[in-house]
Amino acid sequence: MENVGETGSYLFDKLRQLADANSKIANVRGRGLMCGVEFSEPIAKEIGEKLRENKVLVGVVGDRVLRIVPPLIVTKPDIDYLINVLKEAI
Repeated sequence: MENVGETGSYLFDKLRQLADANSKIANVRGRGLMCGVEFSEPIAKEIGEKLRENKVLVGVVGDRVLRIVPPLIVTKPDIDYLINVLKEAI
C-alpha cells in the first residue's frame, strides 16, 4: 500500500504537469491510482485508441474522459511511459 500512495502522488503530479502544459486537458481528478482525465474537447475516444495502439489500456467515459486505473504494482517508469504516450496522443 505504501507503493500505491507514492506512485499515486507521482501519477497525479505528472498528469497535472501535462494538464498545465496542454489546454486540451480541462481537469485531472481521482484518488490514489484511480484517475480521470477530462478533455475540453470530445477527443477521449481518439486518445484512448492511440494509447491502446501503444500498449496502454485505459477506459473511455463518454466523449471527454479517460479513466486511468493502473495495477497496484505500477512503477514510476510505467507512469512515465503512460505520460509520454499520452502527450504524443494529444
